[in-house]
Amino acid sequence: MIELNLQTNPLGIPIKVWKVILGFTLFRMILSLILPLTPQEAYYWSWSRDLALSYFDHPPLASYSIWLTTSLLGQTIFGIKMAAVLWFLGLNILWAKITQEMFGNSEQTFWTLLALNATIVFELYGFVITPDTPLIFAWTATIYSLWKLIRTDDPRWWYATGFFLGLAWLGKYSGIMLVPSVLMFVLVSKHQRKWLVTPHPYIGALIATLVFAPVLIWNAQ
Repeated sequence: MIELNLQTNPLGIPIKVWKVILGFTLFRMILSLILPLTPQEAYYWSWSRDLALSYFDHPPLASYSIWLTTSLLGQTIFGIKMAAVLWFLGLNILWAKITQEMFGNSEQTFWTLLALNATIVFELYGFVITPDTPLIFAWTATIYSLWKLIRTDDPRWWYATGFFLGLAWLGKYSGIMLVPSVLMFVLVSKHQRKWLVTPHPYIGALIATLVFAPVLIWNAQ
C-alpha cells in the first residue's frame, strides 16, 4: 500500500528506516574506534598530509576526505576512518530516499536497506576509507539525480547529475563507466531524448568536467 505521508518524517524517510541508518552508522563508528588502520588507509592518509590536485595512481577525493575528518577529529585512526563512516551515512540516506520514492513502501525500504548493510563487502567500505567509498556514494547520487529528473522533468537535475558524476570521477577513475550508462539512458528512452536538443545535459557535462578539473590540471602539469 502506497504511503502518502512521507514528508512527516525527516527527508521523507520512515522512522524505522532511520533506525537502520543510524544503527549501522553507530556500529561503524565503534569499529572505527577498535580496529587497526589498514595499509591502504595509511597510504591515503599519507597523501592527506601533503595535499595535491591529484596523485599517481588514484584521484584525490578519498584523501581530501581524510584531511577533513582528521582536521576535525585529530590525526588518529578514528579520525581517518570517520571519512568512510560519513560517506556511507550519506549513501544510506540516498539509498533510502530513492527506494522509498520509487516504491512508496516503508517495509520494502527497511528490508532493502537492512540487506544492503548486512552485505559484508559493502560494509567494509563503510569503515575502511578507500577511493571506492566516495565512488559508491557519488555513483548512487548520480542515479538519484537522474531518477529525480525523470520524476520532475526539472532540467536543474541535469546540473546535479553533472556534479555527482564529476564527484564519482574524483573518487575513482572507474566512475567513468557512468558516462555510457547516462548516455544510454538518454538515447534509449523516447521521453528523455528531448534533452539532447537542450543545453542542460551539456551544462551538466561541463559541471562534471569542472569538478574533475584538479585531476586534469595535475596530469597536464
